[in-house]
Amino acid sequence: MENEMDDLKEIWKSAKSNVTQAAQTTVSTETLIRQAESKKRQALLAHYGTIGVLSAVAVMLVLCFIFFFPFRHLLSRTGVALMIGGLIVRIGIEIFSVIKSNKVKVSDSTAQATDDTLAFYQFRKKIHGPVTLTIVLLYIIGFYMLSPEFSLHIPLYLLVIFDGIFVVAGVILTWVIRRSIKKELEDLREVVAIRKQLF
Repeated sequence: MENEMDDLKEIWKSAKSNVTQAAQTTVSTETLIRQAESKKRQALLAHYGTIGVLSAVAVMLVLCFIFFFPFRHLLSRTGVALMIGGLIVRIGIEIFSVIKSNKVKVSDSTAQATDDTLAFYQFRKKIHGPVTLTIVLLYIIGFYMLSPEFSLHIPLYLLVIFDGIFVVAGVILTWVIRRSIKKELEDLREVVAIRKQLF
């Protein structure tokens, strides 16, 4: 009888231990999934923020170029096209990124979901590398293509001040963009790491 009681106690302890471990694993997995989904939401908010800011800049530029500075020369119009075109391309990329990000299901345990997460991360790295650099360079070139026609309407000192402000604004924007890029890539790396822990 005593042996049977000992056996029952051992079985009960073993069962209790298994239940506790299963509960801890469940909580741990749920916590990791919540963390990954939170990081994904932050990245999506960054995409929406970028779309909003770039759209506002594009609209302001279009209004300025229509109402305040209706450029007539081919060089200036090419510059305007480069500036606005670059912004529109970048807005399109961000919209595509939102669509692509929404297709990645963080809580899905399939190998395909892991591949999708990694593919999205690689895609964003490319966007933040040569694609963004090309768009920024075209925007700068487009801006300076406006200078010859600007110089016909404003004094040289104002043109120099205007160009100087553009350089300062460019440096500040580059710093802000760089910080947000680093944050986004860090968040995406964490999502990839969490997925590897989960599955």
